[in-house]
Amino acid sequence: MKTLGLTDTNSIYNHNTIGYDNIVYEKKNTNVDIVSLFAGCGGLDLGFTKAGFNIIWANEFDKEIHETYKTNHPKTHLDTRDIRSVDSTEIPDCIGIIGGPPCQSWSEAGKQRGINDSRGQLFFRIYPCPQR
Repeated sequence: MKTLGLTDTNSIYNHNTIGYDNIVYEKKNTNVDIVSLFAGCGGLDLGFTKAGFNIIWANEFDKEIHETYKTNHPKTHLDTRDIRSVDSTEIPDCIGIIGGPPCQSWSEAGKQRGINDSRGQLFFRIYPCPQR
């Protein structure tokens, strides 16, 4: 049986039968705890969950999508504060962080202010977390 994986060829998936590109991937229980920043409605989190990761904590400030996230990820604690008010010590211990910072500052549909826009600087909030 040929083994395929995302990072460690023996840890996440096993080649099984037929599916996408004639391969079906069978999820293994990885028990890998990660957190999600800028979680949105949880699409990225869903992919990681399906890959066997355990999203233990997420942060999303947009109140319009809190209910959707909670419905789709009932086992994940959703912190709804502005990420700038969350101290890195309040984020649970984990082995990884995922996230999709706001793209309005970078998008061609926006003003393309990039790092000169306060939203364009929010990705810096991810960086201090693993250093604590």
